[in-house]
Amino acid sequence: AEFMASRWAFEAFVVSQFVENPYEKTFYETDQKRANAEFMKQYYLPTLESKLSYLFNHRNQWRDKSNIEVTNALNSLQVEISRQSEVYGLNIYPYLDKLTIGKFDTTAYFSLKKTLQTLKTIQSKRLSDANQQHDKLVTELANKKTHLLNAAELKTTYQNQEVINLVEARSELSKILEWDGELIRKYSPIYQQDFWPSNAIDFRSGFYVPKKHFLGKYFDTFYFNIAIIWVMTAVLFFTLYFDLLRKAVVGFELRRKYRAKN
Repeated sequence: AEFMASRWAFEAFVVSQFVENPYEKTFYETDQKRANAEFMKQYYLPTLESKLSYLFNHRNQWRDKSNIEVTNALNSLQVEISRQSEVYGLNIYPYLDKLTIGKFDTTAYFSLKKTLQTLKTIQSKRLSDANQQHDKLVTELANKKTHLLNAAELKTTYQNQEVINLVEARSELSKILEWDGELIRKYSPIYQQDFWPSNAIDFRSGFYVPKKHFLGKYFDTFYFNIAIIWVMTAVLFFTLYFDLLRKAVVGFELRRKYRAKN
């Protein structure tokens, strides 16, 4: 899919239509805060708590290096807690090095349990604040004695329900997935803020995210995707101008015949 120009064009169009419409220009920031707090509180942190509960129920195997499930749970917790330390800008958990098989103990367990509870409290506060900010914006629009539409009228006029269903992934049954020891967010990708690229040129991300990473910086999805389409166009032009496709086919055929003779 990464080599399909239509994929980049469609994502750019849908993300731009959602983020840039007059309604979302007013409410996007507060909606983003609310969605991210909901994801953390309802899906992300409970997933980490579930892994911690699994470890507690298998505490007699904390030093069993042959136990793949316990090892994977510890490794996943180490990756995610390390990332949250980056997000919060401080060491939220002092026993990060103990989240490995053979080192994990009761002290690390109870400390992590308390840390997750603290993070839940923080996210609950953020969710409450975001809801209050949203309600305040609605009230301000209703009280303005100008030609501006109120919140309900803005939403009815400029928002498209099918676009909302796409960018918020409302048909996605699994809101969070685990892949290769990492937790992958599937919940409302249009509001996602935290990305974890593997290297400077890693631009891969979920579909419909608002920003794309490249060379250590983040770019709006619309402009990044348009740039990708131009790059693809330039590569295709270069390929056709120098007849590289035909030369590649001829070269492959000659190599195949040479191997057949030998």
